Amino acid sequence: MNIIEKRKIIILLAIVLIAVILMGAVYALIFFGYFEKRSIRELEGNAQAQIFIESLKRIEKKPYRQWNAGDYLDLGNIYNNLQLYEKASFFYKKAAFNYGRSNIALINLANTEVLLGNFKKAEIYYLTSLDADSRQPELYIKLAELYQRSWRGKIFDSVSILQKGLASNKEHPNILISLAQYYQETGNRLEAIKYFKRSLMSYPDNQAVKDEIARLEAF
Repeated sequence: MNIIEKRKIIILLAIVLIAVILMGAVYALIFFGYFEKRSIRELEGNAQAQIFIESLKRIEKKPYRQWNAGDYLDLGNIYNNLQLYEKASFFYKKAAFNYGRSNIALINLANTEVLLGNFKKAEIYYLTSLDADSRQPELYIKLAELYQRSWRGKIFDSVSILQKGLASNKEHPNILISLAQYYQETGNRLEAIKYFKRSLMSYPDNQAVKDEIARLEAF
């Protein structure tokens, strides 16, 4: 077999490989699209879901090239409400790319990845949003909750991220309450009382916190 024949065989094999990959992609799209449509059809009898389905149809009537970041965000929200989280994640990514680093689409994407069990991705998206704007106390709390799951084995990072949240959001009561609850769950009663009391400095009328302090002090 000469060099020219070898080259022809290599080119032919490359063409066959590309064709197989393309066919697989087409079948995957058909397969995914079929189950997506079936999932939506199954929800059409649900009155609450019908509102989201109508919104979905309205957006999809627009030419694809005319879709903007707001449309992608709306589609992500719709699929999220329909509990089709893979599709929600897909559209949130597109919306986040168009909006920038700190935006509701990126936060929604992180929340969706938590639902999908993709905790590392969720962590990256939360941290990316905080890098752009550290004045988002709810994200520190979400990260603390994420770190208390078993995927990392670093539960004490919950305290670290909440303390960082306090540094950027001075004496924020929700972060203080989250710290108190963490210490309460880990058996550190005195630290729990301390942080519950600190939260009352901002919201002195929080009766639920007062009741929890009274219960802990009664031990």
